[in-house]
Amino acid sequence: MYRQRTARTDESPADNHILAMAPNAWDGPWMNRQQLLSRLAANGAFVVYSTGQWYSWHRHDPAWRAAPAFGGVEHADGVRIARAPRWLLRIPRSSRLDRLAIRLEARRLRRLLPNAGRAGFTLYVFHPMFQPYAEALQPARLVYHAYDLFALTPEWTAELARQEQWLLEHADLRIASSGITAARLEQRAGRSVQTLPNAADIHRFDRARHEPVPPDLAAIPRPWIGYVGNINIKVDLALIAELAERRPQWQFVLIGQVGVLDNAGCEALARCRSMSNVHELDGKAYTEVPGYVAHLDVGLMAYRIRDNLWTTALEPLKLYEYLAAGRAVVSAGMAAIERFRDVVSVAGSAEEWEHAIAAALNGDGTDFERRYAAVAEHDWSARVATLQQWLTGLSVPDGPRSHQGAVEALPESGLPFHR
Repeated sequence: MYRQRTARTDESPADNHILAMAPNAWDGPWMNRQQLLSRLAANGAFVVYSTGQWYSWHRHDPAWRAAPAFGGVEHADGVRIARAPRWLLRIPRSSRLDRLAIRLEARRLRRLLPNAGRAGFTLYVFHPMFQPYAEALQPARLVYHAYDLFALTPEWTAELARQEQWLLEHADLRIASSGITAARLEQRAGRSVQTLPNAADIHRFDRARHEPVPPDLAAIPRPWIGYVGNINIKVDLALIAELAERRPQWQFVLIGQVGVLDNAGCEALARCRSMSNVHELDGKAYTEVPGYVAHLDVGLMAYRIRDNLWTTALEPLKLYEYLAAGRAVVSAGMAAIERFRDVVSVAGSAEEWEHAIAAALNGDGTDFERRYAAVAEHDWSARVATLQQWLTGLSVPDGPRSHQGAVEALPESGLPFHR
């Protein structure tokens, strides 16, 4: 059982030392993880970021071979990035070895927080897959932040459901990125879940309008109708292919890394690639993204909205970024855009999408000022101010957490993400 926690006034703030664990690489596409943690660090927090350990099946992965044998720490954006040691593999098929590997990694990660002192540190978990570390690390405070409705993602398993339930029951602070996700988790946990929506670096996207057009975008004829973000199962590539076929004079620009697709998505992507007016510009560094978003003629949020897909609760970053850059936006219908309906066009059928895009290109609808004003208060700095209030409100315990039972191992089929 966890020890009774009592408030203390003679220790460091609860948000002063943070170990964050999330599945995406820090130097990959920037999500809410990087946005929040880099700003917490800029505000004085000591932040360590980890994507967890390598697994036994990564031994044939070139990225594993290139990893440091004994791990290491890199510094980026004010955050200390913990690189997992190549030798310390998790081996889920052997529960004893797997538990040992987790304990050894937990010990290594704790050593990266040398000044946490008696107040301990906060473990900030962004995905259920890191629940075994929560047991092994015994943090002073535990935060669980569900950035998606994971139960509707393709990788979901019964083991991940168990791990998420544990986090919901044991976390001192539970956060969701959308109201729908928060409501679903509250039903399961019987405990409150705070909602912290996504946002944008408002001034950065606004400034990008006055910067030169990126060369690879400038090489494409206009109009530029773009989707910026990860290209995976959530993107309605079949719709984009149909629109490109209907309007060959329109140029559809896909800016992002291609991820996991189902059969229908693979077929639709192949169809897109066969068209001369569909262009792939690959993923861009987060510092480059504003320059692309700010020069699009229309920003698309072409999602597949289904009850059995996590898009039903999606809280898209690009919604805020498109509007911060003053771009016209056409979107599939979803709860996240309800409060922006006066500045976002919603479409369902291909005909509705075609009509909405044509209207945006003709300048119909809202202007730049109204779009920018709609998100002016939705800046990441404001989100971090709210988050810091929540973190500093957490009580400081008399000692570290204790736990019952051994750390259970993830089965090999339960690993939801690869590096």
